[in-house]
Amino acid sequence: MTPTPHSVPGRARGALLAGAVGDALGWPYERPSHDLPAGHRDAAGFFGWRRTTDRFRPFTEEVAPGEYSDDTQLTIAVARARLAAGPEWAAWLERVELPFLSCYESGAGATVKRACRSWASGRPPWAAAPKDRARYFAGGANGVAMRVAPHAIAHHAEDGFAELARDVVRDGATTHGHPRALVGALVQAYALWSSLRRPAPLGYGWLVDTVLDGSSEWGAPVWQGLPEPWAEQADRELPGGYGEAWRATVAETEEFLRAARKELAEGAAGAPAPFLARSGLTARDSRGSGTLCAVAAAYLAARSASAPDRALRIPVRMRGADTDTLAAMTGTLLGAGLGQEWLGALGRTVQDSVLLARLAEELAAGPSGEPGGAVPPPEAPVSPADFAERLAGCGAGDSVRLPDGRTAEVLSTAPERGGAWQAVCTRVRTADGQSLRFRHSLRKAPAAPAGRSGGPPAAELRGAHLPVRSLGRVAAVLEELFGLYPAQRGGSWAAYGGLILTEAPPPAEEAPGRQEDRPEGSSPRAVAGDGRKDERPAEAPLRAVAGDGREPAQLRLSTADGSAALDRARASAWSEAVEETADGFIVRADPWLNVHVSCPARPRRRTSRS
Repeated sequence: MTPTPHSVPGRARGALLAGAVGDALGWPYERPSHDLPAGHRDAAGFFGWRRTTDRFRPFTEEVAPGEYSDDTQLTIAVARARLAAGPEWAAWLERVELPFLSCYESGAGATVKRACRSWASGRPPWAAAPKDRARYFAGGANGVAMRVAPHAIAHHAEDGFAELARDVVRDGATTHGHPRALVGALVQAYALWSSLRRPAPLGYGWLVDTVLDGSSEWGAPVWQGLPEPWAEQADRELPGGYGEAWRATVAETEEFLRAARKELAEGAAGAPAPFLARSGLTARDSRGSGTLCAVAAAYLAARSASAPDRALRIPVRMRGADTDTLAAMTGTLLGAGLGQEWLGALGRTVQDSVLLARLAEELAAGPSGEPGGAVPPPEAPVSPADFAERLAGCGAGDSVRLPDGRTAEVLSTAPERGGAWQAVCTRVRTADGQSLRFRHSLRKAPAAPAGRSGGPPAAELRGAHLPVRSLGRVAAVLEELFGLYPAQRGGSWAAYGGLILTEAPPPAEEAPGRQEDRPEGSSPRAVAGDGRKDERPAEAPLRAVAGDGREPAQLRLSTADGSAALDRARASAWSEAVEETADGFIVRADPWLNVHVSCPARPRRRTSRS
C-alpha cells in the first residue's frame, strides 16, 4: 500500500493531535475521585476540573480545559528523543527524557514512575533491586502502547514493519518488561503504520482485519534483539521462559482480535461498550492491559471511521475503563487514517496543539541534518533536588534552563498544601511551546505552635476574578486571536480554568447622558440583564483607554510562534489595539484589561502598521 498524495503530513498531525484530544477528554473520567463540575456529562468539549495527586500527598490541582496527561507527555518525550538524537534516540530517552519526566509527569502509572527513577539513578530497571525488578517484568500495562505514534510516523514510508517493530520494543523495554506491554505496543504500532499508509476511504472493519492478518509481523519475537543482560534476566523472571510467555501473549491477542472481528461482522448497529466490558476493559485487574487496550482501540477505530468524533467519546464515558489512555489510543488511530480536520475546535484548543503539529510534521519529514539539530544538547544530568533548588529561585517572567536543554519562561509560582505536606507549584512554558507543571520544595507542613489548638483553617485557592467592561469583546479577542475558549460561561461571566472574567456595570460617571470620559466612538454598555444592547459593533477596534483612570489589569499569555501570533493580531479587527513590546506584544482588549503576550522567540519588529 502507498499513501494517497500529500496525505502523510496531515495524517501525522491528526495522529498526535487526536491522541492528545482523546487524552484530554478522557482524563477527567479516569478515576472516580476526580472533582468534576456540575453538568460535565452534557459538555460537548473540554472543561476545567480538579484532581488530587495521590492519597499520601493529596495536593489538589486545577486542570485547565484541554489539558492532557502523562499519555501525551510520554508521546512528546519519545518524539523529542527521535528528533534530538536521530539513531541514538534510545540513549537520549534513557539519559534525558525519562529522568526529566519524573519532575513533571501528570498521572503516570507506578511502573513508569519507577522506571524514570531508575534511569535517573543511572541504572536500567531490569537491573534494579529484586523487588523493583520483579515489578518491572510483571508490568504488562498500556504505558508503552500509548506512546508509539512518533515511531510509526517516523517509519511510515518503509515497506516493511521490522524496523518499526525493533524501535517500539527498544522503547518499551525502557519502562515495561512483560510481553503484554510490548505486544500491545506492537499491535498499536502496526495499526498506526497501516492507517498512515491506507488510501482513503477507510472501509468498515478494515483495521481489525488488517491487524489480524499481520500477526506474523507484529507477533515476531523482536524481544530477542534487546541487550543480552535484558534477555537473560527476562528468562529468569518469567516462569517457563520469556519466549513461551511471548508466544502465549501473541495467541491471546489473536483470539481477542478474532472476537473483535466477529463482533464487527454481527453487531454493526449495536453499541460497542458491552463487548468491551465483556472483554475485560472495565475490570480493575485487566482494564489497563497493553494487549486489550490495543485491540479495543483498533476495534473502535475500525467501526467508526465514518463518525470519528463519536468513536472518541465511547471510551471517554466507559465507567471503569482506563478512559484517557483508551481514548488517546483510539484517537491516534483515527487521526492517522483521517487527518485532523474532523477534530474541529478540539484540535485547535487542546494543550500545546502548535507543538504537537510541528513535532508530527518533523517526524513525517524524516531525518534532516545532523542529529541533535532540533534540540540543544542537555547539560550534565541534574537531580530532581538540584532542579528544584533552581526553580525555587525563580519568579513569574524569569527564564529557566531545563535539564533536557530547553529554556522556559516561568508563568506562575505558588505555594500549595496537601494534607500534612506543603510544596511550591511552578508552571512554565518552554521555548518550543510545551506547558509543564513542577511541584518542588516538598516538605512536611510545620506543626501548630505549642499552646495553640491548631493553625488557621485549611483553605483552597479556587481562582481569581478580573472585572472587565465588555466581556463579549474580551472573549472574542481570546477566542479569535489565541484560540482560548471559556470552560463555562454565564450571562455576565466566563471561566477560563481558575480565572473568571466578570462584566462590571459602568461606573456612575459613565451613566447614559454623560459622555466626556467615554472613549471616542464608544457608546454606553448595558449592565448584563437590563435589556439594553451594546451599541458599538463587536468588530470595532479597541482603544488604549481606561475611562475611569484606573490602570488596566494584565492577562499574561505565552506563545511559541510569536511572529504568527503578531501577524494574526495585526490582521484582525483589533489591529489598532495592538502594541509591540520588547518581549512580545500587548492587545488592549478592554479599558480594564490588557492581554500581554510573551513570545520566547520575539516577533519581528514592524516599522509601520498595515
